[in-house]
Amino acid sequence: MSDTIPYLLKYRPDSLSNVNGHETIRNILMKMVETTNIPHLMFTGTPGNGKSTTAMALVKDLYGDEYKANHVLFDASSDRGIDVVRGKIKEITKYKSINFPFKVIILEESDELTPNAQFALREIMLKNEEITRFIFVNNNLSKIILPIQDRCQILRFAPLSMDDIAEHLKLITKAEDIDIKTTQISTIAGLADGSMRKAVNALQSCATQDHITDELIRTMLGSKLDPKYPKTILKNVFEGKEYESILFNLVYKEGFSPDEIMSGILDYLIKLNELKNIKIILGLSEFHYRMSQGAQPMIQLRTGLLKLSTMKR
Repeated sequence: MSDTIPYLLKYRPDSLSNVNGHETIRNILMKMVETTNIPHLMFTGTPGNGKSTTAMALVKDLYGDEYKANHVLFDASSDRGIDVVRGKIKEITKYKSINFPFKVIILEESDELTPNAQFALREIMLKNEEITRFIFVNNNLSKIILPIQDRCQILRFAPLSMDDIAEHLKLITKAEDIDIKTTQISTIAGLADGSMRKAVNALQSCATQDHITDELIRTMLGSKLDPKYPKTILKNVFEGKEYESILFNLVYKEGFSPDEIMSGILDYLIKLNELKNIKIILGLSEFHYRMSQGAQPMIQLRTGLLKLSTMKR
């Protein structure tokens, strides 16, 4: 590596036009910037899919070189109480931008704000709307009170596609002169589960090693359960064939947890999108829930599959 700057910061897009993926959202926001018509915004979706990057790119496009003086960033995961809202945030909203109609406050992890803090914030939003705009960034929209949701334009960020992630990784590998195969870039993009953050961090970790191998990549990102295993397990379950050796191999040799195996089986069934599998999904979900509540995982996995063997498809 040429320096110690994290790739996430070094190669973070500084303009909406350079943000990967979310084309419709980007076009909407670029038009808002062009017309200087920015409402309160709510960016919501799974972690690592570009919400924060898009918020910062919008601010930079809006204010140009003066963006630092016209925006404030709060991390609500650490500043989440009503005192922060009534103190720091309320104070900032009182003051006009020197050379622009309004300033922007970005609230990262806004779903971590306490309910009392959110109720206090809704009044501040209404009172100072002419000179302050909020951009809420969160993973769980349901934790945001409806009065705040109603005051925002909500934009939902889906997980990034493999192609979008791979495109950005290729840019980094070329700039950093990283010796990596195109197929390995695709492997990173596929294992990242739609998260650019996860993919870029994995790439930087791999780049510190002498040689990048497929095994290294899977170690960095954590292997996903190959769909062939759920398919074989379920086939053997319903045909009355032996399947427990597969479970023991996955857990004690491959390093997968019983929870990962159960999740893999459920994901496989859901993606099949077949009506006949609803009873199976519901049956296994009961045992998956028990795992989440502290029940012994391996026992729940084996018992769940044993119960399936008595069911008719």
